[in-house]
Amino acid sequence: MESRSITTTLATLEFDDDGILVVRVKQDGNLTVAGLADVLAARKALAGETPVCCLGLVPDRVEFDPRVVYTDHHAGEDAGRFTL
Repeated sequence: MESRSITTTLATLEFDDDGILVVRVKQDGNLTVAGLADVLAARKALAGETPVCCLGLVPDRVEFDPRVVYTDHHAGEDAGRFTL
């Protein structure tokens, strides 16, 4: 059976019953560019090139690297191919 969830150092990614990929950042997570890259790789491992809706849930008090905001996390890719 195909895996429906993956846990990274930053978050747990899991499909809900409606097919939405829910990304839950861990309470002690440190939101960094590298951590988000791991989440994106996990997303691709779960859904491949199939477009899916994603819902990100971030705790109210998480360490946050400001570079996450202005980094192009899909550089060189057409994110529209796999993200709704």
